[in-house]
Amino acid sequence: MKYILLFTSLMLFRLSAYALPVEARLSSKATPTMKKLYYDISTDKCAYLPGDTISFKLPATPVSGLRVRYRCLADVVADTILTTKTWTWVAPAQDFQGYLVEVYTTDGTTDLIHGAIAVDVSSDWKRFPRYGFVATFGSDKTVSVVRNEMTWLNRCHINAVQFQDWHWCHDWPLGGTRENPLSTYKDIANRIIYTSAVKNYISRQHQFGMKSFFYNLCFGVLDGYESRGVKEEWLLFKDKNHTTKDKHDLPDSWKSDIYLANPGNPEWQAFLADRNDDVYACLDFDGYQIDQLGGRGTLYDYFGSQIDLPSGYASFIKAMKKRHPEKRLIMNAVSEFGAKEMGRTGLLDCFYNEVWGCHARDALTRAEAKFTNLRNIILNNRSYKADLQTVFAAYMNYC
Repeated sequence: MKYILLFTSLMLFRLSAYALPVEARLSSKATPTMKKLYYDISTDKCAYLPGDTISFKLPATPVSGLRVRYRCLADVVADTILTTKTWTWVAPAQDFQGYLVEVYTTDGTTDLIHGAIAVDVSSDWKRFPRYGFVATFGSDKTVSVVRNEMTWLNRCHINAVQFQDWHWCHDWPLGGTRENPLSTYKDIANRIIYTSAVKNYISRQHQFGMKSFFYNLCFGVLDGYESRGVKEEWLLFKDKNHTTKDKHDLPDSWKSDIYLANPGNPEWQAFLADRNDDVYACLDFDGYQIDQLGGRGTLYDYFGSQIDLPSGYASFIKAMKKRHPEKRLIMNAVSEFGAKEMGRTGLLDCFYNEVWGCHARDALTRAEAKFTNLRNIILNNRSYKADLQTVFAAYMNYC
């Protein structure tokens, strides 16, 4: 089954206190349930470095007497008259600050707010992660379509994007080879993927200052793996005699079930790192969104030794970072499985938690579905690596 992903993170911006009472000037398109302001302000990037020039745009020439002010919490940083629909502001020098930009008029008693937008001034996205996703890469993803989609994500201040199920095979993610990349290929669900669509997304995201992460499991292997250089000895098994491979079952209409390799096996790590070399050589990704499948019960390697998956995850992260120290890494902690070992590597940009609504420690009460458990996940993550933020994956149920 395929899901639509949404991502949430810690909130960056807080409304500051106002010196005067305020009212909103609403658009003609406003409704009782959507109090849309008169002006929709846009910015040219999702976030800025200290000292960057920030470009703003209104959809129309401003009305007479319009002003623009910049707030950081209760402090008004700057306030000036606004006469044009485009203007710039130089970001202050302090790093990791959020600003509320308001376009308004005043009669000296009440401020009438015509439009507002937030601005993030941060030198690294991981301080305030706002993680989005793209999941379809068909022929319809033209330059103009992608531009419109990413313009919306930029307006939502998304500063990093995961590419879900973009790859050819889990054990050979690039479609083709670095010498001869394919223009089209089929993904795990047998959808046709256009390499041009992947490139269009990366290019537009980078123009907005977003990071682009490619998705892949840390141990996924598809049918025909031996022809691609994957060895049977790298796989995981449910028995000591390597008679039953561990696998993740998928619909018959899909390309393959997913067999699992040992993420801590150095030869497998080197093989997949080579495949990632191919990806980075052809596609300008900023990093790797690593996935796993949660607790798998008791598993063994080919030679009958019991496997410690969380330790293997930590080893895998270290191997990927050693191969490409300049690239970013995120790894999914499915129902917190392996979160401690992964976080303590100190090599991830943020914690990323899939919350499946049924915690292994308290299955009958579906504890993961409760807000108290989300709080506990955040606190647990902070105990593993205090300076990393937590991103939750929210799966929307359309049933």
